[in-house]
Amino acid sequence: MIFGAEVGYSALLGGLISAVPNSYFALHAFKFQGARNADKVVKSFIRGELGKIVFTGVLFALSFTLVTSLNEFALITGFVATHFVGVVMSGTIDYSPTRKTPKI
Repeated sequence: MIFGAEVGYSALLGGLISAVPNSYFALHAFKFQGARNADKVVKSFIRGELGKIVFTGVLFALSFTLVTSLNEFALITGFVATHFVGVVMSGTIDYSPTRKTPKI
């Protein structure tokens, strides 16, 4: 390894600190659909986002207190890189509906 095991698991831990709360948000945010469930959609988005923020803070606090040999720079770099990849990849999604033309 180029940087060592400590940097590797610190970056992995930072990536997990980003990915796990985002998954929690996705599970809560997209639980309901449709105009009839608009109030449930808003409440689930708020609940998911607040849960994500708390979950992220708790995971950072646990990692800083419980992991004895932690490279803080690698942890934060892994967190930011995972967030960045998610944002960039969401920009590549084609949101336009596909329209199939019938063959005549």
